[in-house]
Amino acid sequence: RIAVTIEELDPRRGGAEGATVRLIRGLDGRGHEVHVLTRRCAVEVPAKVHLVGGDSMFAALREWRFPHRVARQLEQGNYDLS
Repeated sequence: RIAVTIEELDPRRGGAEGATVRLIRGLDGRGHEVHVLTRRCAVEVPAKVHLVGGDSMFAALREWRFPHRVARQLEQGNYDLS
């Protein structure tokens, strides 16, 4: 079980997001169970997507909540690698 974390999974946003999608597809292609921890997912990926962090109209609150909720999910998820 591998957990991949990125705040927003949307390859239209830039290089990190596109690289993350390719990473997820590559890991899945090698038979790994991949979980994505993200605030928003705008692309279909061969992984279990966990939406964490929630939405808020305040960007600062969204940015503060996301890492804390990801940390909680990582503790509870029993992942082999994150």
